[in-house]
Amino acid sequence: MSTSKRIGIVCAACMVVACIICTAMYALGATTEQVSGHDMGYEQTLFSTDKVHSIDIAMDNWDEFIQNCENEEYATCTVVVDGESYKNVAIRAKGNTSLRNVSQLDSERYSFKVEFDQYESARTYHGLDKLSLNNLIQDNTYMKDYLTYRMMGAFGVDAPLASYANITVNGEDWGLYLAVEGVEDSFLERVYGNDTGDLYKPDSMSFGGGRGNGREFNMDDFLDEQNQAQESDTDTEATGNTKAGSNSKANSDSKADASAQSDTTQDGRPSFPGANSNGSTSGGVGGGPGGGMGSSYVKLQYIDDDPDSYENIFNNAKTDVTKADKSRLIESLRKLSAGEDLQDVLDMDEVLRYFVVHDYVCNGDSYTGSMVHNYYLHENDGKLSMIPWDYNLAFGGFNGGDATATVNAPIDDPTSSGMGFGGFGGFAKQDETAGETDDNSDDDASGEESQGQDGGNMPQMPQGMQMPGNGDMPQMPSDGEMPQPPSGGNAPSFSGEQSNSPDNDANNNPMSFDGFGSSDSRPMVDWIFSDEQYTQAYHELYQQFLNEVDVQAIIDQTEALIAPFVERDPSKFCTYEEFQTGVDTLRAFCDLRSQSVQGQLDGTIPSTEEGQQEDSSALVDASSIELSSMGSMGNNGGGPQQGGSPKQDDSSGQGGDQQQGDDSQKDDGQQPDGNFARPDGDFQPPTGGPTLPDGMTFGGQDAQPTANTASGWIAIGASVIALAAGMGATLLFRRP
Repeated sequence: MSTSKRIGIVCAACMVVACIICTAMYALGATTEQVSGHDMGYEQTLFSTDKVHSIDIAMDNWDEFIQNCENEEYATCTVVVDGESYKNVAIRAKGNTSLRNVSQLDSERYSFKVEFDQYESARTYHGLDKLSLNNLIQDNTYMKDYLTYRMMGAFGVDAPLASYANITVNGEDWGLYLAVEGVEDSFLERVYGNDTGDLYKPDSMSFGGGRGNGREFNMDDFLDEQNQAQESDTDTEATGNTKAGSNSKANSDSKADASAQSDTTQDGRPSFPGANSNGSTSGGVGGGPGGGMGSSYVKLQYIDDDPDSYENIFNNAKTDVTKADKSRLIESLRKLSAGEDLQDVLDMDEVLRYFVVHDYVCNGDSYTGSMVHNYYLHENDGKLSMIPWDYNLAFGGFNGGDATATVNAPIDDPTSSGMGFGGFGGFAKQDETAGETDDNSDDDASGEESQGQDGGNMPQMPQGMQMPGNGDMPQMPSDGEMPQPPSGGNAPSFSGEQSNSPDNDANNNPMSFDGFGSSDSRPMVDWIFSDEQYTQAYHELYQQFLNEVDVQAIIDQTEALIAPFVERDPSKFCTYEEFQTGVDTLRAFCDLRSQSVQGQLDGTIPSTEEGQQEDSSALVDASSIELSSMGSMGNNGGGPQQGGSPKQDDSSGQGGDQQQGDDSQKDDGQQPDGNFARPDGDFQPPTGGPTLPDGMTFGGQDAQPTANTASGWIAIGASVIALAAGMGATLLFRRP
């Protein structure tokens, strides 16, 4: 009897041990999922990069849908992806000013957003809920977006997947598009697993934060307002007085009063030049190197603890957020702006990798540019990171201008005008005595507009749009000399605890941070230059990027993959010859950019704007290329074809190519031989990477993710062993 009791105890103990092992291993698997995410399925289907995919959109009232695209209203369609049919799918046009640009070009080639789950919440395409189909406007290369996402993914950045898709509508050719994974629920699950955190899309002027955002924004009105503001500033600067007919004494007294006030707003919040009473900046262009038309919360500056002060962030949340979520994000922004506990509020490895690639591609239409948009903000347990979005105007396409200045954009001044980030306003001149910001950046001290020496190769604005002032963008001198910024055009300020390192002073650190206060500070990037060790880590990762990501291989193989499809694309915004020239220019640009960055890392080329202004002799000469050849904001990629409807006659000499029909598609765009990094998150950072200050580590280097399937098999194996032990005990002590 006693033996029977012991057998029961032993068996029960084994069962308990087995349950504990299973529970522990499940918890380990859940922890792993937070790092490695889930394998959704669509990574290997639509987003395989070894071919051009096919997407057919079937809709009875397509012509009516196209006529109403600018309204961004959903319509129902059937989508056939590589032969797989999905009915009752939602589709709408997408874009900001590009919607109007397409219409102004008398084209029907809009970008589209496809939502598999709009009408049936459980419906997905192999796990994918949202899909963007980008029309590749303003990109003669067809690959600026794609190349950037590929580089981001290859370097370990959490980036959306992308592939090419040949679009047909009701069986008729429509054009070659870029298919991009929507940064929403499926993306979050793929990248972060079960613990997805919160996702936001802050955007200046409510650009692109979601459906309908930016629809109230009118580029013509915006440019008119900037023009009027600049004329007003010009008159004031030239005469030394306010405009005729205004109350000069009242204005003078007002400035005197403002100058005499303390450095706080009326409710005690920190104030800074150009700030409104609530501590946020106005929406004007300018505000320091890099301009910056967005409010302070779009720049991710801390304002106060009131969630209403961050309406652009929370109104553009892509996940459901609670009051606690809002408070947690605000506290992270406070610490970020103050430079406190940065290791707790930043996924440092992720953010550094993001800015390495982002800086390399010179994208002025971004967080570091004058428009302050085109990024996603991810927050999980108080830690912040950024997710890339929309790079069709990268590689100098936002402003065009001098190629030498763009190729040599200083890596330690990410918001400098070297990348053309001054936007429409360029430098903002700081009046230190009055504490106000003068956005009249197109004018020099004498009130006359500054002109380039050679006229450059500046793009023309689309029909119906005009540039501020006399319609000319700021020009770069032909001799490669960098222009001198107006007085007060200092680097963005940063408030934070400085390193105790004796080397961290104004003489050794080119970017000195003088406390919270600059209206144009960008805390998500400023912190990198607040401490010498952070900057060193950034430089080491930049060197790793140059060594390990083969940009030229991606360009070469992508060109071979898509060239036949571009040639017969019936609605393209450029000619095939312009595509070829654009790709050659992109290839040359990246080669020159790599040379310049290497020189800046080695110390042979100044890595700050100030250093390049003082000595431009070592800058890489890029005068042989024209940035506009790759497509730019002004020319919309516009060749003779001008993105006409696929049903229009092809006037660019491509008609013969279209006769190839099915014969030309038999190989379905097979990728040439050769291997290069896939943008599927498989990139593993090498060990022994950059070092950070004592006690601070990169999450990506310390956490070694284990495959979810491996965790499951380990749990099963351990449980089997425990149960086998119980069975063995039963047999050993069984009664005769």
